[in-house]
Parts: sequence; C-alpha cells; structure tokens
Amino acid sequence: MTTPGSAAQPPKSRTEWGSIGQLLVSGLAALGCLTLVLILILSSIILLFNPNEPVEELFPAINMAWGQVLVGVLVTISAGLAVLRLMHRPFTAWPAAVQDFLEQLSPWTILAWPLVLAAGYGVSFLGNWGELLLLPPLSLLAVALPVFWLAALGMRRLERASPQRAWGTLTTGLIVTPLLSTIVEVTATAMLAIVGIIWLAGHPQSLATMEMLAQRVMNAQGNTQVVERIMSTYLGRPAVYIPVLIIIAGLAPLIEELIKPLAVWLLAGRNLTPAQGFSTGIISGAGFTLVESLGKVTGFSGTDWVGVMVARAGTDLLHIVTTGIVGWALASAWRERRYLRLGATYLLAVMLHAIWNALGVWAGFEPYIHPLSQNQFANVAAPAGLGVLAVIMFIILLTTNRRLRQNIP
Repeated sequence: MTTPGSAAQPPKSRTEWGSIGQLLVSGLAALGCLTLVLILILSSIILLFNPNEPVEELFPAINMAWGQVLVGVLVTISAGLAVLRLMHRPFTAWPAAVQDFLEQLSPWTILAWPLVLAAGYGVSFLGNWGELLLLPPLSLLAVALPVFWLAALGMRRLERASPQRAWGTLTTGLIVTPLLSTIVEVTATAMLAIVGIIWLAGHPQSLATMEMLAQRVMNAQGNTQVVERIMSTYLGRPAVYIPVLIIIAGLAPLIEELIKPLAVWLLAGRNLTPAQGFSTGIISGAGFTLVESLGKVTGFSGTDWVGVMVARAGTDLLHIVTTGIVGWALASAWRERRYLRLGATYLLAVMLHAIWNALGVWAGFEPYIHPLSQNQFANVAAPAGLGVLAVIMFIILLTTNRRLRQNIP
C-alpha cells in the first residue's frame, strides 16, 4: 500500500543468470571457433605454398575448419537467443511453420545421406585437389545428417522446449560436456598411469622392457610403418590391451554417461516432465556426438572415408540414445521419485556404451592377439556385434518416443 505523496515502486526484475551464462559460454565459444578457423586457414595457406609439403597434409586442417564453422554458427544462434532474453524480447515459441518444416525435412535427410556417401566415395577418384575442395563439405554433411535425423526421430511429436532452452542445451552438448568429459577422463587416466608407473618401479624387468620400447620408437623418427612393426610385437600382450580395455570400455562410459546429460542436471528444479528430460538429453547427446564425430573424421580421405562415416553414424546413435534415456530417468526421478529407475537406466546406458567400445577395442587388437589365419571369426563377429547393438539402440529410441507420446495429454 502506498502513502500519499509516494510513488509505487516497480517490481524488481529477476536476474537472468541462466541467460547470462548461456551468453558467456556461447559467445566465448563463437569467438574461439572464429579464432581457430582463422588459424587453420592461415596454416593451410602456409603449407600450400611450401613445395616440400604434400597436398594431403592439408586435409585435417581444412576438415577441421569446416567443422568449426558449423559449430560457430550453432553457438552464435544460441548467443543471439540469450541476448533477446536479456533484452526482454525473448523468442518464446517455435512457429508452427518451422515445426512442420523440420518434421517434413527429417525423413529426407536420411535419404540424402547415402547420396552424400556415394559422392564422397566418387570424389576419392578425383585426386588430391578434388578431395581437398569437395570432401570437407561432404564430410560435414555426412556427419551432420544422421545426427539431425536421429535427434528429430527421437523427439518426434514430443513436448518442445523454448528455442532458447533448446539452443542452450545444444551449446552445452557442443562445448561444455566434451570439454568436461575430456578433463575428467584425462585426469582419471593420468591417475591410472601413475599407478602403473609405481607398479613398474617394483618390477625392474618390465621397466627395462618399456624403456627399450620407448627408445626403439624414438629411433623410428616418426616413420609410421616402422612404429607399427615395433608395436605389433607388444599389442597382443594382455599387459597392453587389458589396460586399454579398462579405460575405453570401463572408465570412459562411466564418466561420459554421467556428464553428457549435464544440460538436464542444470534444469533440476524446473519440474521437467519425462518427455522433456528425454528431449533435452537427446539434444545434449546430439551436440556431444556432433563435435566428437567432426573431430574423429578430420584425417580421413580416399576409399576409407565411407567406412569411417558409417561407423560414426553408429556412434551417433549410441550417444543420442544413452543421453536421452538418462535424461528421461533424471526427470522421472525428480518428478515421480523414481530413483531406482534412474540407477538402472544409468547402468543400462553405461553397459550399452561399454559393449560398443569393447567391440571396437576387440576389433582393433584381435589381429595382434591371434595369427591372421585364426582371425577370420573376429573379422566378422565384431562388426556383426556392433550391428546388432545398433539395432537394439534404435529400437530403444523408437520405443521410448512412442511410450512418451502416449502419455502426453
């Protein structure tokens, strides 16, 4: 109540800390992408005018530059939406026309994907310059199309978040979760390495073998064929592949499946529905796998390119599905007190991730563990196992989407 002669005080506006954080992360990421693109272009120009450098040495830098352009555009949109919110002019609703367009576009993306793969395979016959000019944009499409299709398929006809929240979630998956996962995984691996060094210190013979191996690799002076020949003697030993299996198929899934749904964790207390948790997890997983795939394909060209792209599509499915179901379980736990479901879902996501990685490690080490004449089964079993697991995860994606749509009023 106001007294005579006094003016009514306007209500204090709430500080939009979430929008401020989104603007800072997105803005810094956009600036970092622009800086990295300029550095990659400059280094490519320098290599281009060096007659002693082969043209194929430019592939990783050019591919990475294209990937950074895509990431930079995505985080710039996120920053723009945060600015609109801070200016009290938020873009709060998806226009119906945009929703309809995305729904209709989704099936065409997966139909276009084989055409992109065929074009990339054909480019490999055009020589180095043809690959340098045409393969980077094709690589970008080959990576982005299955990610978009799988994410759209998983969120089909579910409740949609506001544009700002959706793009903020995508930025978290593109920038924050890969960086945080890398830091935690490197730290954990370093701790295991310290334990290994302490163990070697108590076994002088093993330590001498490691020192001799390191010296032989240094004497190879970067010759990959010589290094591979040296390492092939040791890669089939349990002391080598078991620690790799523990890290890649054990430690990495435990860490990543906890960190990838970070965008969902940040929305705790917002009363997310299970459908919203699932969609938020899918978007976050899509951002994570997009960045990971763009980084993993930079060094590939020629006829191996198609196989790498197909393999990455399977990994895209893995990250989108596991992050989506953990996001769904988190929202269910907060809204319905389903904490036992949360624990079981997290373990399921870790198990799917661990089996996927273990099959990849097996395929890589099996030629060194057993002679080539005994390796025919492994050549078929590992890809077949990955294919079966991909089918299972695809069924999980469709089934979860259908069940959540049935629960929407």
